[in-house]
Amino acid sequence: QSGCRSCLKLRLKLEHAERARVKAQEQLARVQQDSIRLRRKCAEQDEDAAASSSGYPTGLGAASRPQTPKAPTAQVLNTSTGSMTVLPSDATAADEDVARTLESYRREVSLLQRSLQERDAREAELRSSLRQQKLDHEASTKALEDQVATLLCELTELQALA
Repeated sequence: QSGCRSCLKLRLKLEHAERARVKAQEQLARVQQDSIRLRRKCAEQDEDAAASSSGYPTGLGAASRPQTPKAPTAQVLNTSTGSMTVLPSDATAADEDVARTLESYRREVSLLQRSLQERDAREAELRSSLRQQKLDHEASTKALEDQVATLLCELTELQALA
């Protein structure tokens, strides 16, 4: 009975963890999209500012100005100080990192589910074994009781003869 309760608790824990993981992934995806959008906006503003200070037109005619390659950057929040740090980054690297994290979570969930299935199978096997042992015990007890009854009858007959 307690094994079933612990299985139920593990399943509930797994479901809760899975829901929390999905919510965290959705939140991470939203934050990353916002970050990419902000980086692009900042890069466009920097280009517009550089173009206006260099005498090149902005707006529709901005395509005619020379393009200077910029290394992609990412802003990282330092949680201990609360400041933003600008680091060189690549959007695909961030996407690959998210994909690796997602795959890691999937593997972990898969391992937990497999572990629960193996545990359920072991418990079912143990229950079956316990049932068989109880049946064997009952049969042995019945045989022993029959043997004792037979011996008592023989003893009573021997006492009657003596």
